[in-house]
Amino acid sequence: MTMRTFWKRWKVSIGSGFESLITRVENHEALVAEAIREAQAASAKAKVKLAHVRRDGERLRERIAKLETAETDWERRAQAQAETKRERALECLRRRNNARRELEHLRSEAAKHEQTERSLSADIGQLEDHVAGLRRRKNTLAARDFRARALAAADPEEGELLSGVDDIFERWELKLAETEIIAGADATDCFEDSFMAEEEKSSLEAELDELVGSKA
Repeated sequence: MTMRTFWKRWKVSIGSGFESLITRVENHEALVAEAIREAQAASAKAKVKLAHVRRDGERLRERIAKLETAETDWERRAQAQAETKRERALECLRRRNNARRELEHLRSEAAKHEQTERSLSADIGQLEDHVAGLRRRKNTLAARDFRARALAAADPEEGELLSGVDDIFERWELKLAETEIIAGADATDCFEDSFMAEEEKSSLEAELDELVGSKA
C-alpha cells in the first residue's frame, strides 16, 4: 500500500468512525491524542519505508554508474581490436550493446524511483504538518475547555459551592464591620473619658482654690 493510499484511508477513518466516537465519548482530548499518536506512528512507518526506498535508489544509481563505465570500456576495446582480432571486437560490441540496453532500462526505473521517493517524502511532510496542526488545535481546545469548565456554573453542585463561598465572604465582612464599629466606639469613649477626667480635676482644683481663698 502506497503512502498516498494510506493517507486517504486515514483521513476517511477520521471522518467516519472517529467522528462517530466523538459524539458518544466525553473525553475529546483523549480521542484527539489517540488520533495524533496513530498519525505519528504512520509517519514513523513511512519514514522507515522512505529510508528503504532511498537505499534502493542508491544501489540503482551505483549499478547505472558501473554500466556506464562498462559501456565505455567495451566500446574502447572493440575499437582497439577491430583490425587485428575482429571476433573479439565483435564480442566487445555485443557486451557494449547489452550494457547499453540495461542502462536504458535502469535509467527509466531510476526516474520512476526518484518520483516515488519525492512523492513519499512530500506525503511524510504533509502528514507531519497535519500532526503539528492537530497538536496545536488540541492544545488550544484543551485550554478553552479548561477555562470554560472553570468559569461555567452549569453544574448545580458547583453553583451551590460558589454561592456558599459568597455567603461566607458576606458574613465575614459583616462581622468585621461590626467589630470595627465596636472598636471605634470604644476608642472614642476612652478618648472622651480622658478629657472628662481632666476637666473634672480642673473644676475640683478651682473649687478647692476658691474654698481656701475664702477662708483666708
